[in-house]
Amino acid sequence: MKLELYNMTLIALTTLSVWILVLQFVAATAKNVIAKGTPGVPIATGHDDFNFRAERAHANTLDNVLPFAIVVALAIAAGVSPWWTNTLSLVFLGARIAHTAVYYADLRPVRTLCFFLGFLTNFALGVMTLIKLF
Repeated sequence: MKLELYNMTLIALTTLSVWILVLQFVAATAKNVIAKGTPGVPIATGHDDFNFRAERAHANTLDNVLPFAIVVALAIAAGVSPWWTNTLSLVFLGARIAHTAVYYADLRPVRTLCFFLGFLTNFALGVMTLIKLF
């Protein structure tokens, strides 16, 4: 197995890691600087408040990136096609970035579609990994 065949996947994972830091900065700035919130206390206002959406977008991304990273690691170890692994990783990255953008804009139906696209890419890569292993 040549790891360099999975360069786009590794770039997607690295970009997602940086993306999480950006979302953390936006959520913390929105909550603590703009809204004068208290660190460590959840925002209880709801989806009409940007601060709430920023915090939820960050949390949702955290919830989705770890399972994706695990599936990617297993796919690479199992030798799943680099083309499929790279393609699905980039689609997942695009879906997560789009999910955040539409979450910030409070476009709920589109947000659900972006979430589902990311879920499908993760699921598809998981199925390909299981097929490769068995």
